[in-house]
Amino acid sequence: MRVAQALTLLVVLAIVAGAHTATAEELRSCVVVYGDSKCHACESLLSLFNENGICYVFVDITRCGEAEYRRIVEMFSLKRALPLSVVFTESGWPGYVILAAYLNAGWWKSLFPDPRTDSITVFDLGERRKADASLAPELIEVVKRSSSTCGVASTTTATTATVTATATTATGGVERVAGSPPTAVEVVAVAAVTVAVAVMVAVAVLRGRGATK
Repeated sequence: MRVAQALTLLVVLAIVAGAHTATAEELRSCVVVYGDSKCHACESLLSLFNENGICYVFVDITRCGEAEYRRIVEMFSLKRALPLSVVFTESGWPGYVILAAYLNAGWWKSLFPDPRTDSITVFDLGERRKADASLAPELIEVVKRSSSTCGVASTTTATTATVTATATTATGGVERVAGSPPTAVEVVAVAAVTVAVAVMVAVAVLRGRGATK
């Protein structure tokens, strides 16, 4: 019984060790994009990022992350539209909240070197304004939660997510590439199942040895 309990504890520890939550530091020089799998503007924006090597994490709010999207809209008094992007600068500061699909790669790249950590600039469908910097801690937590849970990352992302995203011309949305690496959640799930099977085999072997004595 003690052996079985110890092995069960190992399973729990393996799951905890495998879990990952993205931090603001890992999202340096990266854009977290909230969108819809059928959003043509989102498709165009991600295509631009892919073609120009811009780091991004895409959160499809039709799958998950809608609560976080709604919270960001509420925090910054935004209009309900897509795509909604949060830009993390080189310092890891969430310096820009952008509600628009600006198709200018040079403009997006120019946002990353911004050294300021005392303000958040909001682009609300063409309207530019400053937001209270005190909102940054909550914004970071909201983005971390959604990006680590269901974010699909570009190949140039600084986060540990390794899934590749691509724009599809047939559906006008964004979907995961066939045969791409598994998400962090899938890796943890597979690892948990593997460890659980190993535990059952070990327990069976131990019981068998006990029965033969």
